[in-house]
Amino acid sequence: ETDTTNTVKKSDMFRGMEFYIVNIDDSFCESGGTVNKPYLENRIVENGGARVQNLMPTTTHIIAAK
Repeated sequence: ETDTTNTVKKSDMFRGMEFYIVNIDDSFCESGGTVNKPYLENRIVENGGARVQNLMPTTTHIIAAK
């Protein structure tokens, strides 16, 4: 699990949303940048969302590369 305790909230864009991220690795982004699970989890928290490590009935979004 990514430590997001120091992530500064910038917006409420994902307020009320819960994300489950699976099958993401450093090769996920084809545009040349590195997008991995910690990067995505930090962006989710930064924008007011929650992330979970296990799929739950409350989960609203799943992000998967495969």
